[in-house]
Amino acid sequence: GMFAPPLPQNKIQAIDAVDMPPGFRILFEMKDKFYPDATVDNGICGQIMDGDEVCAIYDPLYGKNLPSDGQNVLAFVAIGNKYADLGELNDEELASAALAKIDKYFDGKGTKNHIKHEVQNWTQEPFILGSYSFPCDPKHNKALGETVGGKLLFAGEHTSIKYHSLVNGAAMEGRRAAVKALANHLKK
Repeated sequence: GMFAPPLPQNKIQAIDAVDMPPGFRILFEMKDKFYPDATVDNGICGQIMDGDEVCAIYDPLYGKNLPSDGQNVLAFVAIGNKYADLGELNDEELASAALAKIDKYFDGKGTKNHIKHEVQNWTQEPFILGSYSFPCDPKHNKALGETVGGKLLFAGEHTSIKYHSLVNGAAMEGRRAAVKALANHLKK
């Protein structure tokens, strides 16, 4: 296995129990803002009914208090097994497929306005291998956050009971683990 000595059984069970589906995000810089602040594939109600599959097109700069430099950024996010095949494409093929979907929603304006893009394919990142954890029994999040042998700490949104699946959950859990690591070190 990856760990020597092996992880405790409850940690292995928790890892197996937490669903982390494939997913990716592509940020497109566009000449003009031709899109609304958010568009969700199959509508908001469809997303609520099928929360394990998410496809959204949105303005990641919306609501940010940033200096206006005229930059238009459109994010395309797809998460879930329904989009797994797309996640297997190389970055350029993936960007082209996403741009085709944007064109479908916005009458070809994606391709006409595309300047450049940045692909974040979490499924192909060797230390991520998926998007984010989906809600599960909180006992699994708790087990994932427990220290192993007083030395090995896990941290991330998957260890957060209150803020799983969210960046702020990952940040708070990273801080928790850092404080715990420092406290363990100072005990010596």
